[in-house]
Amino acid sequence: MTTKFTHKAIFRSVLLILVISNLSSFGQEQDEKSMENNYYTVGLRYTLLLPSGQATIISDGTEVDSEFPESGTNPVAHSPSIAVGIQLGKYHLSLGANPVSYKIQGEVPNNVFENGNFIPEGTPTYTETEMYIFSLIATRKVISGKHSEFGIGLGLMLINYSSTLNIEGVDEEAMFEQWFPAPMLALRYVYDIKHWEFDAVVGGVGVKINSSAIAYMDFEAAARYKMFRKNNWMGMISLGIKYIPFYISTEQEDFSFEQTTNFVGPYLGLRFKFF
Repeated sequence: MTTKFTHKAIFRSVLLILVISNLSSFGQEQDEKSMENNYYTVGLRYTLLLPSGQATIISDGTEVDSEFPESGTNPVAHSPSIAVGIQLGKYHLSLGANPVSYKIQGEVPNNVFENGNFIPEGTPTYTETEMYIFSLIATRKVISGKHSEFGIGLGLMLINYSSTLNIEGVDEEAMFEQWFPAPMLALRYVYDIKHWEFDAVVGGVGVKINSSAIAYMDFEAAARYKMFRKNNWMGMISLGIKYIPFYISTEQEDFSFEQTTNFVGPYLGLRFKFF
């Protein structure tokens, strides 16, 4: 992965977003009657992500390479999630939580002698990965019309990443776990007309903690059909797609790990909107 996030780059981007957000509010004629109402939403969804990429793990001198899905398996990442959104005038606040878990298969690329044990080349390996992702994002409306709005903002993402490596025939396992708190940049677009609502959200984080680094981008687009409306609340069904480029690396005394993964897949969900 060639693009890395740094704290200086994030700080410069934050300043740029704040400047654009304030300048855009001057001299702008807006018709916001249909988009300005205060409301909050609660959404549930299930996302099916297909990861592809490569990983290299070195534990106590034993190197394990995995390239998926070319390694012979087709891993699937399951990601149920819940999200709460609050719209207050020009500002939108969203809170989200979702776990992601998947397994990949690899092999030992060379013959290895470790602690008196012989591990032959081609020995199967199994890596189980889990991520818990929590996000808090605040965006400000900078461009809006009768049916649409565009916002930019900041947020905080907290990622708990854990990966466990098992080698066939070896009793011990290698495990890595790290919490990554990181500032987040976000863009949000919504188009709302009659029975349909369309939106797109883009966000990204990057942080380095001690000898570990992570970079995470999230691209999401969805179409929502308004199934019914009763008095001051509405029910919608959502169909969307997510694309997540992800990079993580760590280097410790007896353990090093590097993984580049692209997740892509559809999701289906329900959203309830309260006015």
